[in-house]
Amino acid sequence: LRAGGGAGGSRSGDVQLARLKFEELEARRPSEKQRNSALASVVRVIFRREGHMAAGEYVKEKVMDCGREMPSAVVTALLDSCLAERDTGRASRIWKSLRATNQFEMTTSLYQSVMKLAARRNDGYLALQLLWDFENLHLNPVMLRLLDMSVLAERNEAQMTRSVFHQAMQACAREPNTSDETFEIFSRMRGLDLPANNASLSILINACAAKGEVAKAKQVWRTFRAENPGVVPNLFNLSSLIKVYATYAELEQKNKLRPKPLIDPNPHLRAPPVDEARELIKIMAFMPKDSLF
Repeated sequence: LRAGGGAGGSRSGDVQLARLKFEELEARRPSEKQRNSALASVVRVIFRREGHMAAGEYVKEKVMDCGREMPSAVVTALLDSCLAERDTGRASRIWKSLRATNQFEMTTSLYQSVMKLAARRNDGYLALQLLWDFENLHLNPVMLRLLDMSVLAERNEAQMTRSVFHQAMQACAREPNTSDETFEIFSRMRGLDLPANNASLSILINACAAKGEVAKAKQVWRTFRAENPGVVPNLFNLSSLIKVYATYAELEQKNKLRPKPLIDPNPHLRAPPVDEARELIKIMAFMPKDSLF
């Protein structure tokens, strides 16, 4: 358990030990924050070892039957556990049910989990609504800029905040109707002085792939590299770029894109998309083997 000093139960996955450690912690009358963090850890162990029904019963016993408010940490644990098993449907039902019947604080960690759910569902409209709430009701730009990156807890807060924006971008990037919003969200993230990374680049390229916009993807690539020289493209980024060409080809086959002019006035200035894609695949062979793909 992260809170209370008994990490053995959580790390070993031993449900009985995790329950025992939590009972020991309760006997010491911990703070509400400690109790909630420990309870969330036990819920994760039970969910992983015994399933969602057992985890739900334990939450009912320790929260609802005691007349306590639902802790944000427990809601986060339930959502993360569902998403770890790729059970998006159950995560959606849990979120809707708890949101409708309980009052709990929306923490950065919980926003991150719900935004991840929106990204898994490709639900850009939910992501935009959540992001509006996050920016206007939760986020404090001044305090965010004052975070000390040498302190682990404050660095984690900044990373979670960036993750919220990334998940919102990803939710919008995959659908043509919301892909353009991805760039606006990225602009707002950078406006908060949150640094971009390889994930930022891939998501922006994915937004171009939603409509097969090859020219836009190349422009985004060049601009991003110029503005973020410390971010070195990896295999993951190159595979996202190749996906743009693949989507372009699929849309062209379905006649959803207008064909190129039969006469190219400058044939020597640009190669056909298929040739560019081949060159990208060749480049991938020289990337470090430990790069993300």
